Amino acid sequence: MTLYRVAWLIDLDADSPQEAAEKARVIQQNTDPESIGHVYDVYYKENGEPVHTHIDLDEIEGRV
Repeated sequence: MTLYRVAWLIDLDADSPQEAAEKARVIQQNTDPESIGHVYDVYYKENGEPVHTHIDLDEIEGRV
């Protein structure tokens, strides 16, 4: 499992950048049910090199 950092500064373990963003979204929605957050910047290391991935869950889920 890889450690991912989501832009609003919460660390999550996940198997992919998309899964990290999905976990963060659940936490964010439970904290503020009126939040409409669906775009995340996810940072992690791949082969020791930093990687940045921009994830828009609404786009992935076909809501846009």
